Amino acid sequence: MQSINMDNFEKIFKRFINQLPDCKVLEDVFDKHRLRQFSNADYFLKNREIVAELKCLERDSVPKLQEFVDELKEARGKIFYGEMVFDKYIEDFPDKDKLNKKAIKIVTHALKNDVGKANKQILETKQALGLSNSSGLLIVVNVNNKALTPDLAKYALLSLLSTRSFFGKTNYNSISACIYLSNAHPEFGLLPFIVIDRDRSKSKDLAVIDIKYLEELQLKWAQFRAIPLIKGTEDMLDKLKMNSNRNSGPKKRHEVWREDYGKDRYMADLSDDEFVKEATSTIKAFLTKDVTTGKIGMKKDFALLPKLTHCFEEANLRGLDFRRIRDRFDEI
Repeated sequence: MQSINMDNFEKIFKRFINQLPDCKVLEDVFDKHRLRQFSNADYFLKNREIVAELKCLERDSVPKLQEFVDELKEARGKIFYGEMVFDKYIEDFPDKDKLNKKAIKIVTHALKNDVGKANKQILETKQALGLSNSSGLLIVVNVNNKALTPDLAKYALLSLLSTRSFFGKTNYNSISACIYLSNAHPEFGLLPFIVIDRDRSKSKDLAVIDIKYLEELQLKWAQFRAIPLIKGTEDMLDKLKMNSNRNSGPKKRHEVWREDYGKDRYMADLSDDEFVKEATSTIKAFLTKDVTTGKIGMKKDFALLPKLTHCFEEANLRGLDFRRIRDRFDEI
């Protein structure tokens, strides 16, 4: 299945930020010359009370995790078809706890550079703009690295953010909290959004951040993406594990259709307006409307499903706001 790439996700997230009244994109506030004077963060949240930096992890961002899985496959002889999340792969191994710790260590090492850069960008932004009382937020996005599950990423980030220097000082002390978003597991029908608050009881130098505000962003993000929200709780992680075996069998029909569209992207040359019109027309052909009750139903014409899937994939690849299509449902 072809996924949203980093550039498209950043465009989507920028639109999300711009529609929030108390948030700003830094590059929209300051000219490029001003921003070149320091390593700037990406966003202001809550009227500049929070300075946020976004880091995207694509498939190649954590390559050693896949190498580790490949080594296990060769050594243990456990073969699977398609893609499988890490915890599902190791669940039958007697040393799974040890393997999981090694995986966390691999991911932690891979994330270290991004976290360090984000800490520097947040710090320099606060210093350059006189925002000493603002807190810092790191937003980590898994764009399409399927092996990196939300629970593995969560514990890797917690491990990294709990480290201290040789002198006992908190590392990355410009980052008060972290949000982990995953776009890599859409087939679960979930929107993992994990808020990770740092322990300030042992880190007095960390600025206080409004966690309730960040939790409210969860709902706003889910509404913006029109995807069910499962918050970053053990219940969510358990549900992800429960459904993870869906990747171990034959490909689903929608995965095949998406891959087919990736090979022949016949709607790529349409303008956004033309594409929205085409997608609306496709959805209209798939739905029925009861003249008496006005109730919307679906035709039992499965020949239309590939084209409908192609429309969803094209919207994803463009980073198109689905509300542009939704707003035309009155035409159906």
